[in-house]
Amino acid sequence: MEKGNVVIAGDFNSNKIWDKDHKIGNHSEVVNFLSENGIKSTYHQFFDEEQGKETQPTHYFWHRQSKPFHIDYCFASAGWMERLENVAVGKYEDWAQKSDHCPVIVDFK
Repeated sequence: MEKGNVVIAGDFNSNKIWDKDHKIGNHSEVVNFLSENGIKSTYHQFFDEEQGKETQPTHYFWHRQSKPFHIDYCFASAGWMERLENVAVGKYEDWAQKSDHCPVIVDFK
């Protein structure tokens, strides 16, 4: 992977909680690869939370509030992370009728 200012964002459909079910190419392997290349999760950096222990879900399986998961991410390289100003996750109440996902909103200076 070439070095530079990079932002990678989207629905990854993965989380550390499912690593044991996917031994190869699992979530932690992807996160570690990105980290080795200087790219980190803006959400985890901003909220100081560990992968797999997120307190704010981004997806509700079958639109059910009782089935929350964090599977949407915004990863950024060091140049962007230095400018990280805020991270927010949309609320279920505001997004449930529009999508089974809530947005991860990232502000950079």
